[in-house]
Order: sequence, then C-alpha cells, then structure tokens
Amino acid sequence: MKWLLATPGGTTPLAGSDDDAPLVGVIPGDDVALHRIELMETAQKGRLAEARMRATDLSAQPLEDLHLALGPPQPDGSAWLALIARERMAAHIGHFAAHGAEPQSITPAALLLPAPADAVASVATLDPFTLVRSTGFAAAADPLLAEALGALPQTPPPPFAAAFALPEVLLLDLRQGEFAARIRWWRLAWFRVAAGFLLVGILALALAPLAIDRIRTGAAADAADRITIQLATQALGQTQASPESAALALSAARIAAEGPAIGPRLSFVSASIEQTPAARLDSLRLLPDATIALVLAGPAEAINSARARLTAGPFVATAAARAVRIAARRTARPTSDAALPTAIARTLNAQSDASIVRRTAASPKPLSPQAIAAAFAAAGLEATPGNPIRIEAARATVLLPLLADLEARGARFASLGLTRNEDQTLSAQIGFAP
Repeated sequence: MKWLLATPGGTTPLAGSDDDAPLVGVIPGDDVALHRIELMETAQKGRLAEARMRATDLSAQPLEDLHLALGPPQPDGSAWLALIARERMAAHIGHFAAHGAEPQSITPAALLLPAPADAVASVATLDPFTLVRSTGFAAAADPLLAEALGALPQTPPPPFAAAFALPEVLLLDLRQGEFAARIRWWRLAWFRVAAGFLLVGILALALAPLAIDRIRTGAAADAADRITIQLATQALGQTQASPESAALALSAARIAAEGPAIGPRLSFVSASIEQTPAARLDSLRLLPDATIALVLAGPAEAINSARARLTAGPFVATAAARAVRIAARRTARPTSDAALPTAIARTLNAQSDASIVRRTAASPKPLSPQAIAAAFAAAGLEATPGNPIRIEAARATVLLPLLADLEARGARFASLGLTRNEDQTLSAQIGFAP
C-alpha cells in the first residue's frame, strides 16, 4: 500500500512507492471522535445497528449530522467507532482530490500509533497536535489538553513520522457508507472471470432474501433477549419469565440501589470540568425535581468544551449559554419498532442497570450528623454545625467527590447550593434528609 498524510498545504508521502498499489490517506484526526466499544452482535448489519445506538449516547450532535464509521472486530470482540461531521468528511476527501489523490481508504493518524502497552498510552506529535492512543480511545488533541489528561510521558514524545507503525489490516476506514470509495471494476484483473460466478450467486440469493434476513434477524433478537434474562437473573438472583419483565426488574433494582443518583452526577460534573482546565464551576444547585442546575465560568472556548462533555455524558442534559441542567441517566433507544433494534436497546439498558446493581451495595443505613461532620473534617473542610451545613470555601475537586462519597455511604440530600468565591473556591450550603 501507499500511505499519504494530509497536511495543511497538501499531502506528504508516509510509506510505499508503488503508484499502482492501493492508496491509504491519513488525516490528523482532530475533528474525529474515536471510541473503542464492545459489541454483542457478530453479523455486520447487527453490529452497525448496535454501534449506531451506542453513538447516540457518545455524541453531543444529532446523528443525522454525523458520519459514522465502524472498524473490523478485534480479537476481544471490541471495535473502533468514529464520529465525524459529514461536511468535515467531505472536506477531507476534497482535500486529497485537490492535490491529485483519491485514496481508497482514509484513517486517523492516532490509530497508526503502536498498540499501547498495558495502561501506558502511545503518544506522538503531529504539529500542532499531540496524538494519543490508549486501550479505550484515541485522539489528536491540543498538547495542553493531552498534558492535563496525563497522556504525555515524562520524556518528549517522538514525531509521528518516526513513531507510526503500519498495520496489516486497518483498525478503522472512514470511507464507508455514502463516503465509500468508488470501485472501478475495469481496473480489477479478476472482474471478467468473477462476473459470471457473481451473476449466478445473485440469482441464487434473489430467490430467498427476505426469508434469510428474517431468520437471521429473529435469531439475533432471540440472542439479545436471552442475554437480558441472564443479566437480570445473575444480578437479582431470581429467574425472570421474559426479557420485558427482566428489564423492568433491573431498572427498578437500579433505582432502588442508586436513588436519585446525585452523587454519580456530581462526580461526572467534577471529572468533566477537570478535563477542561480553563473552565470553572460558577454555581450549582439541586432543584426540587432532583435535576442538577449548574452555571459554568471561564473563557468561551473552555465553556463550550466543558458544556459539550457534560451534554454528551451518561446523563440526560440540556444546555443554554453557560447554564447546564443534568437529569436522569440516559437510556438506549431503539432506532425503530422492529424486533431486533428493540431487543438490542433493551439489552444495552439491562447491561448498564445490572452493572450498577452489582457494584452498589445494599442500601446503607442513613449517616448520622456526627459521621457527616467527621467526613468533612477528614477532607480538611471547616463546616458549620447544623442542618443545612455551611462551608465557606472548598475546592470543587475536593467537595464534589466528597458529596458523591457521602451519598454512597447513606447520606441523602434535601438541598444543595454551591457558589464560586472570588478566589475560585466554592461556598456551599448542604441540607441532609433525616
């Protein structure tokens, strides 16, 4: 193969020299979101349907505006999933064409880095970006963001031209679906010989396509339903009669174990803001319907980045300007009322609910005021006694995880209000339910 890197001013050869060999285009990938996901389906049609539902939770934009590309299954059953705006994908193809190239495949540069060893990510520089590839994600990030995420090693990372490793099989080809490369049959040496066999195969398959598809779809839906029942039986210790009742039982058990999930949402808010160093939490309060309303502060670019993370997370979230509201957990939604999408969505929700039920202990006893006060003292926070408790100054990275831990230990919040002080700390008023 011949490998060609897209640059702002044109293209640069990476490897290969045979003009007749298949051409692979490599892009920096700063406009591509890459995720490594686990898929239950094995058939290509089912894998694409499942990946599309997973993409609904991973993307902050409507899927109609995005191009989705799914890589081949890895030995562990996972696959790389890419999300990129349609206009950006078209722009990349146009960039190669404007410089006399028409690559049959296009892949992000980060996926050409060597496979990460254990928990150590592979890192390289591709000016002005830092390329990162870990076991679960890959990206072309701003160097400051990569450093904030702890992705940079102590020694300076090598340039991409010296670090990339060409794979035998592409981990991900962005040229899929509507952006697939045009196949020029007249250039294929085996076309004339294969055409006769292909015609015979098409005629044979045309006799029973609907029956074959129905059988495969029904088998895949039955397999997903069996997984849902098995998940509920293992997590709840009771045999379930149907996938519908199993999913409902798991959902009820998750709600009973997790409650309003204020703590997990606070942890999510803290982690999202930490990943955008320039963004700050200006205020936060708990609304009567258990929705968390927060206001962000900082430069516009940082606010936009933090807001995108918050609205693309595992909780239903809405945003307007600097304000963000975070409500209940997201649930997978079927793409249609057909049996297979419905069964897959039900299984995805059952997996999430079962995971929470298994890792959440039985509802703990309510924490005493003395235990709550001791927790604040252990964290180095001075809290006024009483209910609600008043804290004059605390860092968000200390306070929010502490509140999440208190809820996990049995504390229940009656009210919660956080406001940023002039020195960037937070003042808090926290009411606990008896």
